[in-house]
Amino acid sequence: MIKNLREINRVLTAIKELSVNTFAKKIDVLNECTKIVLGGKSSNHKETVDFCISSKIIFEFEQQLQLSTLGKNLIKANPE
Repeated sequence: MIKNLREINRVLTAIKELSVNTFAKKIDVLNECTKIVLGGKSSNHKETVDFCISSKIIFEFEQQLQLSTLGKNLIKANPE
């Protein structure tokens, strides 16, 4: 279970910044998440991505990630 909204924001921000035609490569998102430091802690980014997929915050298609409407709304509600 994800313990911190910052971890979700980190994934959403990476997808938003890396998206081309609304999709971002999963491997690029995971790599970018290692570069974004929030709260001075690192975490298991794959676990966060999997949580976001299972919560329908993001969608996955053939190793590409896309923000859902919920994900877009979370970014608007939690800008960092």
